[in-house]
Amino acid sequence: MPDTICNTSPLIALDNIGLLGLLEGVYGRVLVAEEVRNEFGSGLPGWIDVVPVQNRNLIRALQLSIDLGESATLALAMERQDARVILDDLKGRKAAQRLGVSFTGLLGVAIKGKQMGVIESVDNVMTRLKQEAPTQSVGASWGEPQGAQR
Repeated sequence: MPDTICNTSPLIALDNIGLLGLLEGVYGRVLVAEEVRNEFGSGLPGWIDVVPVQNRNLIRALQLSIDLGESATLALAMERQDARVILDDLKGRKAAQRLGVSFTGLLGVAIKGKQMGVIESVDNVMTRLKQEAPTQSVGASWGEPQGAQR
């Protein structure tokens, strides 16, 4: 099974609606870069492993077009043999696509959670996310699973 690496925004969004555990239910262990842990700001559960990114130059290069958390998330994915990332930002998704990194969004996580019996309703999760973060573009940034396969 590929490593699952999560960016900050999906962690915060799921934590805000009390569903951070959805990630554990779907993926088991989840990795985050140190920068993502710092952006998250509070303690992470034990099933989330914090991993340092070795390629600091790649982070700096990616920061020319995307934020620090996304840059570190994608750099960490590039360092792993087989990884998928959870991103919700359109610029981050485009960068992942350019790099050939497999990715999904919160809608993809919710769909997989429903298929696995972790949640009862995708609609309920998405409605709660929209209510908690109404400025997010659910269609574009929390879209269906997609991305290049490595």
